[in-house]
Amino acid sequence: MQGLTLNFVNVYAPTLAPERVPFYQQAAFSEALRLMPTNKSPGMDGLTVEFYRAFWDVLGPDLAIVWAESEGSGVLPLSCRRAVLALLPKKGDLRDLRNWRPVSLLCTDYKIAAKAISLRLGSVLQDVVHPDQTYSILGRSIFNNLYWSGISWS
Repeated sequence: MQGLTLNFVNVYAPTLAPERVPFYQQAAFSEALRLMPTNKSPGMDGLTVEFYRAFWDVLGPDLAIVWAESEGSGVLPLSCRRAVLALLPKKGDLRDLRNWRPVSLLCTDYKIAAKAISLRLGSVLQDVVHPDQTYSILGRSIFNNLYWSGISWS
């Protein structure tokens, strides 16, 4: 590949043996990847969901090790702590800064971990979040709040 430059200065070499990563964790990351939408912008590493799906058999075990170490140390890997900020134009005069919307492009490895955590939390969220809180809780609706407040639509 002509013009391709690889920088391995900050390459992370995991030290946790693959057999020490709980199977449920590897399965959770696989499920998270399976449920992620495709054709989305990658982060600064340029690796997409499609790439991770194609090479998951090779990358999955190593990423599970990295995430297990990250969970143990309480520090995210460097790739999960960086983002590319992009400005997307809105309608109107683009010379006005208010007509631009900032967007953070996060790396896909971070998105996979975040999705796995959200799936794990989703199973207990209804039990730990007060019934008055209805936003983003599966099986709850803002209309429940209207019902409880006694507002009538008729």
